[in-house]
Amino acid sequence: MELTKGRVIVTYGRSLMALAIARSLARRGVEVIGIDDVDLTVLSFSKWATTSAKHAKASDDPEAFLDDLEAIIREHAPDDDRPYVLMPIFNETQLIAEHADRFSPLIKVAVPRKTSIDAVHPKDAFARSVNRLDLPAPKSFACDTQEDLDDAADALSFPCIIKPADGVGGRGISKVDSVEELGTHWQTLKNEFPGAPVVQALSEGDDYCYCFLAQDGEIVADMAYRNLMSYPAEYGAGVVRETIDHAPFQEAARTLVGDAGWTGVGQIDFMWTGKADDTPQMIELNPRFWANLDHSISSGVDFPWMLYEQTVSGTVSDMPRPEIGHQSKLPGLWLLAALEKAKSDTNAAALSENNAALLEKLKSGNIADALKAFASNPNTGLGLRQSFQALKKHLADVEAVETAGLEDDDPLIGLGILFVLGSLLEHGELPPELKA
Repeated sequence: MELTKGRVIVTYGRSLMALAIARSLARRGVEVIGIDDVDLTVLSFSKWATTSAKHAKASDDPEAFLDDLEAIIREHAPDDDRPYVLMPIFNETQLIAEHADRFSPLIKVAVPRKTSIDAVHPKDAFARSVNRLDLPAPKSFACDTQEDLDDAADALSFPCIIKPADGVGGRGISKVDSVEELGTHWQTLKNEFPGAPVVQALSEGDDYCYCFLAQDGEIVADMAYRNLMSYPAEYGAGVVRETIDHAPFQEAARTLVGDAGWTGVGQIDFMWTGKADDTPQMIELNPRFWANLDHSISSGVDFPWMLYEQTVSGTVSDMPRPEIGHQSKLPGLWLLAALEKAKSDTNAAALSENNAALLEKLKSGNIADALKAFASNPNTGLGLRQSFQALKKHLADVEAVETAGLEDDDPLIGLGILFVLGSLLEHGELPPELKA
């Protein structure tokens, strides 16, 4: 079977993840169809997608989404025996996995089995599996009842973390300092999110992302990266990334993935101090592609192509090693991160109120207003010069780093990338896939 003649339907076409997948596959000759519940998407502008289609919003009407998806699959089915694959990439992955039997007679579905996902997702299931397997992780409790919550409060010291079982991009996560505060947040999460809220001990260190492709519980390709710069700085997306040695994360990951019998891609969050004598602590497993997929690919590990090959042929022919030390940055957002970091690095005592407001205008994108404020204030002072010196340094630090997602021969994707920045300006927050 000639893999390069295949056709793939990629969901969540608005995202930079979808763009990374489309580029990976289309460069090898595979036709890519981008689908989403909105009309204007990154893939609808990119040369790497042959066409696009719209469906009902899965979170609003799951049955309508499944019906629309089936209709799209039937409409675009090849009239020959070329490979035909459905590749879910975001929150719809779990819903499609639950209904894989509905679509498997029509198309090959590149998702982990439902039983595998249920073993580690959402977060309450992950906590139970990690505790059962005695894996290195912050002490965690899935608190479905008041009794569960009381047990967690007795076992943990404060402050600690409470988070929803099924949330994206930091939504609902809180650090609490007392039993009373814990109870209040627990009740709120019970009312607003499905599943049992998870209460977790704090972990020292920084966030590390371990990415993998597995076949029947065996990891066949993997890599890891850390965020050098995030936006927003706290609980934000990694906008400057660096590939690191993934060996410190492999043993725990292999145990968890093997226990789940995983087939497909996934990403595990770890907290780690980076010290050789400290053990990385598992935080959660995302049963899908990850926000910084483009970085994994540019590091030499092409997960979309390997997943496609695995789904079609049942095996992966090449298991590449990542380029340790490779760095990349996200378009646009790295500049906002540099502005934010410059402001935080400036001596607060030397930064006047006017200058702080000026930098805030710059960070939010109000460049014209910022310049007017600068021109109207003759006593701008030392603080602003310090701020711009700090900004200049941070810009120089990442100037030579590869920019992900932009290509001279695919200029229209810039319109799609505006979706990311547009979400930031319109809603005051990043799209959910970039907040993980």
